[in-house]
Amino acid sequence: MVDVNHVPAEWLRNELDLTSEQVAELIQVREERRGLHGLDDILTYCKTLSPQRLMLIEDRLVYLPW
Repeated sequence: MVDVNHVPAEWLRNELDLTSEQVAELIQVREERRGLHGLDDILTYCKTLSPQRLMLIEDRLVYLPW
């Protein structure tokens, strides 16, 4: 499980096999929004992550409070 609200960039990149661009956007969005609350937040605010890609990793994501 990967807590997308707290893990460092390296974890997002390595554990979820994301690109540097995707990781940078995800971190920027979580900081701007003071955390992500679920998959819908990622789908709405992270344009570099396609719905198809998210479907492959969604079972590994958790969203602990910011």
